[in-house]
Amino acid sequence: MTSSRQSTPPTRVGSEQGFALVTAIIVMGIMMTVGLAIFAYSDGQTTQTRLERVRESSFNLAERALEQQTFKLSRAWAGSPATAYPGPTIPAGGQSCSSAITFVLCPNNAELISAGDSPDTNAETTWTTIVRDNGDTDPATDNTGENFYTAALVDSRQSWDANKDGIIWVKATATVREKTRTLVAKVRVESVTLPFPKTSIIANTLVLSNEGNKKIIDTNGPSDGDIGPVLLRCTAPTAPGCILSNSGRPYDPASDPRISPPSIDRPEAGTVVGVETQTALKETAQANDTLYDSCPTDAQLTGAVVYITAAAGDCSYNINGSINSADSPGIIVVESSPTRFELRGNLHFYGLMYFMNTTGGPDPDKIVLDMDGTIVIHGSIAIDGDGALRAGSSGAGGQDEPNLSFDQSLFGQLKSYGTAGILQNSWREIRGG
Repeated sequence: MTSSRQSTPPTRVGSEQGFALVTAIIVMGIMMTVGLAIFAYSDGQTTQTRLERVRESSFNLAERALEQQTFKLSRAWAGSPATAYPGPTIPAGGQSCSSAITFVLCPNNAELISAGDSPDTNAETTWTTIVRDNGDTDPATDNTGENFYTAALVDSRQSWDANKDGIIWVKATATVREKTRTLVAKVRVESVTLPFPKTSIIANTLVLSNEGNKKIIDTNGPSDGDIGPVLLRCTAPTAPGCILSNSGRPYDPASDPRISPPSIDRPEAGTVVGVETQTALKETAQANDTLYDSCPTDAQLTGAVVYITAAAGDCSYNINGSINSADSPGIIVVESSPTRFELRGNLHFYGLMYFMNTTGGPDPDKIVLDMDGTIVIHGSIAIDGDGALRAGSSGAGGQDEPNLSFDQSLFGQLKSYGTAGILQNSWREIRGG
């Protein structure tokens, strides 16, 4: 009996079925991981770029606020409590400017925002600026030489140039989308020497009320060899013809000792100084709170620049003492002269008296400055237009002292405020401040 066996083909060991699918899944996983990493990195970079842009926007806004506040100081220096920044009429007692305040001495919010013109500064934006003195007024604790801004020390100081050194701190803080940057800098106002001509007198006419043989106008002053001429613009054929006496006697420079040494001529056409200097004088007086629309008191006549716009009546003074000093001379400016400015008493005045005479001298004699008593003007007198000066009394030292003693050394000390700018190497960013 024969038996038969059915043979079965062998099974394939290690079949590769499904291998491609596994490989694809692994590759896709790797690609997704790399893609997610790239996406995360890209998103982080975008966020970082946005944050950096916001920080840059807040920095730029603070910088613009600092620059614009400096420009405002250039136009109106904070030289006295009356001109403290930004002024007593705004909220918070005048201690700071901000984006919520519209005030002439503050940066303009619309201008600051439009200058940056970005999605950041057009959205959540605030800024503040403050002006503070750079040192104590107490000599024992004077810190005028400080080079670094310490908020705890500086922020509580006066918001004007209290120590009178022409330097103050300005701080600008800007916040854009909750990112805050703070910049500080010292701002110094330029001191400009005033370009007054070095003369004893400039006027239309000079009236000498004293008929004696004495020196009334000393054109050589301290006898240093520098002569300050007397310049007169009246319509007489010659300049000496513009010198009048009460008795009517003509002035003869060859024999009359009342102007000695005799130096008499014509001034240049136009006003004594230009409009720019006249404006600087008024702005300086305004900054120092020495601008008056009526006759100042005796004490108020002392100052670097005292400016009187007009007066309802004669400004008459009888003063025994001094106005200013040889070391600290000043200027008295009278803008219009509808009435006289009269000086009496035993007085020494150091500096220059300037009458702009914008409305013409008072009738009938056009005398805008009348000196009587025992008075000495150490410096110069300048009068525009048809204004006249009357002199002739005894000087403050007695019969041997003149009414006017020309002193050219004072001219270099007669100054006004100029432009203000950031002091070199003082600009910096501070943290938290």
